[in-house]
Amino acid sequence: MQAFNLSTRSLWLAFALMGCVAAPAPAPAPLPDPTVDLTPGWNDKEPDTCGVSRFAHLVGQPVGRIHTAGLPGIYRVLAPGEIATQDYYPRRADVQVDAKGIVTRLTCG
Repeated sequence: MQAFNLSTRSLWLAFALMGCVAAPAPAPAPLPDPTVDLTPGWNDKEPDTCGVSRFAHLVGQPVGRIHTAGLPGIYRVLAPGEIATQDYYPRRADVQVDAKGIVTRLTCG
């Protein structure tokens, strides 16, 4: 009977000590990429790096006019609620349209 009590006590002691073991430290958060500017509103402060200021007359026009307007370089059309990448290319034109397909804003990014 003594052997049984001794092993039972040892088992309880082992369980009690297992609760005292420290949890592993969480992994450190990744460092942000220093080449990416995450400043809110950056696009509003950025100069016209993609040349869209020459196409301001297209705001209020149907999106089809964008395709024939001859925007320099690459561009993307962004509809309301549409998923878009968050990458920033200063030479890319972003054409924002409303639900009816009317151009509402031209920006670089």
